Amino acid sequence: MNKMESGERGLGFPAKLVCPHCRVPGPNGTLVVSYLEPVSDARGPLLSDRCALCGTCYPRIAGIACVPPDLAAFREAQAAMLEFDWASADLPKAEALCRLAGDLDPMGNTFRELSHLALHALAHFPGASGNLSSELDGNRLVLDTVRDWLREKECPEQPRAGCALEAGCGPGAMLHAVAPLFEGGALGLDLRIGTLRLARRMAESGEAFLPFCAEGRRFEPVRIQAGDALRPEAGSIRLVQGDVLAPPLEAEAYQAVIALSLLDSVLDPMFALGQLDALLEPGGLLLLGTPYGWDSRVTPPQAWWARTGMTSESTLRDALAGHHPTLPHMRYEVLREAGRLAWALPGHRRLVYRFFLDLVLARKIPSSSSLSPK
Repeated sequence: MNKMESGERGLGFPAKLVCPHCRVPGPNGTLVVSYLEPVSDARGPLLSDRCALCGTCYPRIAGIACVPPDLAAFREAQAAMLEFDWASADLPKAEALCRLAGDLDPMGNTFRELSHLALHALAHFPGASGNLSSELDGNRLVLDTVRDWLREKECPEQPRAGCALEAGCGPGAMLHAVAPLFEGGALGLDLRIGTLRLARRMAESGEAFLPFCAEGRRFEPVRIQAGDALRPEAGSIRLVQGDVLAPPLEAEAYQAVIALSLLDSVLDPMFALGQLDALLEPGGLLLLGTPYGWDSRVTPPQAWWARTGMTSESTLRDALAGHHPTLPHMRYEVLREAGRLAWALPGHRRLVYRFFLDLVLARKIPSSSSLSPK
């Protein structure tokens, strides 16, 4: 990969940020990118990341690099979570936040974003789910399976050099499980800044208090805990806000790329798969898990993988083998598969949404050009 501008990484491990506006094909077909320069004040904290080519300044919110493809749209869509952090460090503040949440308009964006935050936090860290705990046992199994598969195939005895990437990381439980397997830890990419703020708190302290919509407009405080088994080393997790369809990250920079319940939640799932492939280094591991819960409000029906004579599972396997016309360059060896791993989301105290993930672990086969001397 060529580069137009380079600068300080600012993330603490090999993960360069690139401007999503300034990626262009070079004259020889390679991708030319503009790396972002960190901007700090006189006291040292990073305030933003600036593209020296186009001049765009991408903000840092609560220490999280925010590099969306459309800054104005990002600020509008995430306004509720940009100005206010709903994850607190103590119970009394959480109880006050619950009262505040109960006064929100249920049809408003803040109510929806807040409800989304708590239910995914409980799904990722199910130990705090109280009477729903047994309903979320499958979630623990998914976390353990991903960790064990990567440990078995990648680093059976000691952490491997480099770092892993989780696209659509949510509150970050998978990052906690994966970070110890790589010397560079793990990088989490997600579209929602509120979710990333929670993920940062969980990475730093291992617990947070959140308003959970227990029923109707009644919110209750829940204590989210990572637990000692899921506590990564300090600084081994970094977080970036961005869009997987225009990831602000360097290509072929990650030893492993993970995406769970992501491909069926984007506008163009096949294009998203191609972006994940582009971020993974040759010989690296790609771990995908999805229930293929196609929703026309998110993904247009023409982009759904399931159609007459073709299941979503077979479409994914064809794409990994390079048999899909959209991604003919892809070449992967499938290492492990599990077709019905349970995953659940607690809707409220009496409602649980159940899914079955199709989990696939595959290794990216290096091309002849990637094997040649540079």
